[in-house]
Amino acid sequence: GRLKEDESSVPQKDGKYLYWRRFEKGAQYKQWMRKLIDGDMDEIILDEAKEAEGLEFFRLGEVAITEDDHVLAWSSDTDGSERFTIRFRDLTTGNDLPDTIPGTLGGMVFSRDGATLFYGLVNDHWRIDRIMSHRMGSPTAEDKIVYVEADPGFQAGVGMTHDRNWIVIAAGDNETSEVRLIPADKADAEACLVRARQKGVEYDVEAHGDMLFIHTNDVSPQFRLVTAPISDPGEWTERIAASPDFYMTGVTTFADFFVVEGRENGLDQVELHNYGGGQPTRIAFPEASYSAGLDENPEYQVTSLRLAYESMVTPDTITEYDVATGG
Repeated sequence: GRLKEDESSVPQKDGKYLYWRRFEKGAQYKQWMRKLIDGDMDEIILDEAKEAEGLEFFRLGEVAITEDDHVLAWSSDTDGSERFTIRFRDLTTGNDLPDTIPGTLGGMVFSRDGATLFYGLVNDHWRIDRIMSHRMGSPTAEDKIVYVEADPGFQAGVGMTHDRNWIVIAAGDNETSEVRLIPADKADAEACLVRARQKGVEYDVEAHGDMLFIHTNDVSPQFRLVTAPISDPGEWTERIAASPDFYMTGVTTFADFFVVEGRENGLDQVELHNYGGGQPTRIAFPEASYSAGLDENPEYQVTSLRLAYESMVTPDTITEYDVATGG
């Protein structure tokens, strides 16, 4: 009875548009919304309730939009099988496109030109063992296999670096990972291995310019940050050493700085680092006990950061942190 039935997410700028999600009063499913930055007309790009009409079961999976904002890809499970079908919509006309891709699971990303979608196929054991590429307008039977994971204990996935220059093909289990990269503007290029898997070693990859920023536990369970040239991705150089007091949980690159997240004395910490070096700026939070971290920050070139914050006395809150002023 305390919940707002017409709850909405905080609009987030991404390119020319503001994007957000909302519930209409009494609705069980979300509407995915957008409007032009300088516009005043709200646009429903995906209405889950409409898609669920007449179905006994509906679950939305993933959503992706081309960089030119023209095409929406979205996946749904309509029978509870946890196998999702990807569909496409022309956002300039509102019409659905004929392309459909069944049997998928996990994330999906478009190439820079929007002509190719990368996605994962699930096998009989509900494990993503193949990453595929689909050329828009072509039959699904012609989709190309980008990567096959042969180890039955591993699962594959697809994503993108925050600078949107690289498609990320990741494979791993609960203790080991391996990453390959494909240029976002060369969808047919062969995937480049960052470093071969080594049992017990986890790593994930971001990019900035011609350098990779790699968050890894290769020398310590507390994790560290290393860098490597994209031309020689396996040649790692330590940037931030592992600390016995700070558990590094993640690294996100932006155009003018990068963010390191972690925990110290059980509390979440968010630090801003300059690429040129120097002392980091740690964001101060107002309470003695809390949970905090980066929220959705889809853009690479930013002057402020969206943060998620909550505590035992403060409800889940989205705040903006001005990088220049620290306020």
